[in-house]
Amino acid sequence: MSTTKPEKSRRGFIKTVGGAVVGLIVGAGLGYSARGPTAGDGGATVTVTKTSGAPSGPGLYSIPNEGNTVHERLMNAMKFVIERDGLKGKELTIMHPGGGSAAYDAVKDEFERETGMKFVHAEVPVNEVFDEAIIEAISKSGDYDFFSLQPTMLGDLVESGLVMPLTSHVRYFDNEFRGRPNGFIYPLDRIMPEYKGDIYGILQDGDVFTNYYMHLDKLNSPQEQEGFEKQYGYQLKFADTFREYLDIGEYFYRPDDDFYGIGELRSALRAYITWFVYYSSKKFPTMLPFDENMNPQLDSKEGIQATEEFVEAAKYMPEETPSWDYHQVYTESAAGNIFQEIQFPSLSNRLNDTAESKVLGNWTTAVVPGSKVTGPEGKEIILKRTVQGAGWILLTSNYSKMKDLATLYSMWLTSPEKIVTASTAPGSWMDPCRYNQVGPNADPRMKQARGPILEKYDLNASIAAPVLCGIRGGMEYATTLSRNLHATMLGTYEPAECMERTAREWQGITDDIGRNEQIESWKKYMGNYPTIIV
Repeated sequence: MSTTKPEKSRRGFIKTVGGAVVGLIVGAGLGYSARGPTAGDGGATVTVTKTSGAPSGPGLYSIPNEGNTVHERLMNAMKFVIERDGLKGKELTIMHPGGGSAAYDAVKDEFERETGMKFVHAEVPVNEVFDEAIIEAISKSGDYDFFSLQPTMLGDLVESGLVMPLTSHVRYFDNEFRGRPNGFIYPLDRIMPEYKGDIYGILQDGDVFTNYYMHLDKLNSPQEQEGFEKQYGYQLKFADTFREYLDIGEYFYRPDDDFYGIGELRSALRAYITWFVYYSSKKFPTMLPFDENMNPQLDSKEGIQATEEFVEAAKYMPEETPSWDYHQVYTESAAGNIFQEIQFPSLSNRLNDTAESKVLGNWTTAVVPGSKVTGPEGKEIILKRTVQGAGWILLTSNYSKMKDLATLYSMWLTSPEKIVTASTAPGSWMDPCRYNQVGPNADPRMKQARGPILEKYDLNASIAAPVLCGIRGGMEYATTLSRNLHATMLGTYEPAECMERTAREWQGITDDIGRNEQIESWKKYMGNYPTIIV
């Protein structure tokens, strides 16, 4: 269902809000999408006019919390709220990024059959979801009851007044939010949904970047082993350090054979995500983007080294990589044209697709490579840090007329029982974020769909650094960094110049938002960065 709703001016937002949420939020969003949609980020903008239900009745704790499983408790609670608020036959509407319909469609019929409600998912191109959310924060239309958005956006969304805290719902309904065997994987359960100590999001998609090897045949080949050791002086194996990762990339860079040593995400919009894997391992316990006073640490020797490695890796990729988004990288990987890469978990869907993959049964994953740094007691260690690179969380709109129902649906969709159904549906991009989706005891459906990625997933997650979360302006910091990294990869800047330029621009963003406020938020969030050694 879609109709046209009144145009909401982004510039009007800047004039209206002024110094509150400030125009930089939409500025970040515009910068994020102004270069045009990236190939593969499909899905036309859909706008929805809906009949809102009655306001929720008094008291969260009056809702029954009964049933033998999380799924049953939440379904019973939804039925109670629908009856209480007279919502039968009305529409529950989510705004989510284009290409995400498969997960919702997998459970749509059950929800509508059991509740008598209608479920509407409004797709917005992924590069425009942040803009659309902020526009909704200004208009307060209530067109959307809830959203699927990224943790990096959370600080701005909370401060804009758009989304509501869900801590009480999570505690009351006990949706197995934390802990084994079924809880959301640590530390994703903290770095993704929290802002200033409150839970705002329900985890849906855990984008823990992973190191893939697409050619075990070549890795184990005596001929390749001999050739590699002769050239580099050590054995060909899974890379422990970025130096080894780059050596392997160089060795398998064979463009005349349409074969490449490395494949990574390097588009102008997303280059920053992969870069943070290089950067985060440069200092024990984790190389942070800011110091305690919100001064960027990008132009440090560690930041420059990370950028130098990031640029070198591009030499061993397909020439078109800077213009590709993840869809094209996935296609090349599934076609068998890439040896190794650090990538989103959803690549595993393509590598394990019996109809598409040319490397089926020939690929595996490992813990990401790291850097040699000074560790505890002054000893040299190899520090490995990946990132929770994007991910998606479900957020309830403060302007919905059915807040309880939207929140209960989010918890139901991501319950231990339903999240497997939604994440294994054909075409679903929902990556694992619960323990029952990974490891040797993972649901058989997960094993069939995702294959070897499940073996090291929670280990990679345990060393995952968040990317610009816990503060306002996350998207603008990210967009600024990504733009400069992309230009550096194309030769416009030297690595040191890139980092110095980005650090200056980040200082400006912080000052525009308000340094004291940013420092306060940042200090509360810094404890979410990993400290363990694997």
